[in-house]
Amino acid sequence: MKERIQYVWSEHTGADGEPQWPNEQGKRNRLASRLLGACVIASIDYWLDLAFDVLRNQEASPARRRERVDADKDESRRRLFGSLTPEQRAGVESLLSETVHGVVFSLLTDLDQFPGARLDLVAYDADTQAQLASVGEGEIFDLHDRLGGWIEEFSEFRRELEAG
Repeated sequence: MKERIQYVWSEHTGADGEPQWPNEQGKRNRLASRLLGACVIASIDYWLDLAFDVLRNQEASPARRRERVDADKDESRRRLFGSLTPEQRAGVESLLSETVHGVVFSLLTDLDQFPGARLDLVAYDADTQAQLASVGEGEIFDLHDRLGGWIEEFSEFRRELEAG
């Protein structure tokens, strides 16, 4: 996730290397939206990468062995999915991609269509508590409508997610 956040901030970094919010409110709001998108997509990619690794590799890499919480469950899953044919594996990967995309799309839609109110995500200055940016303010696109653009810009699995 860190790399994606740095990528988004890269256009908005001061001479000291520290992130700086743009002066114009509309630009701050767009930056906040992109930061949110980068975070959402980094989480999607993280979980898809874990699942695809188990599906595609019968042995965990050294890095994966250090990360996993339940080694027995991981090894059992790798044995089970290792017996899949390439066609079956592709079907499971497609189902995973569609499901993850659908869950996130539905969650964002639920936030957009919150019962009895309009929700907004607002960024505040950590020191002064002054409002810096609003993800929803001035946007013509709801959060769920932004998901496709976020996937296109940030995802390592855009092909898999767009097919879903």
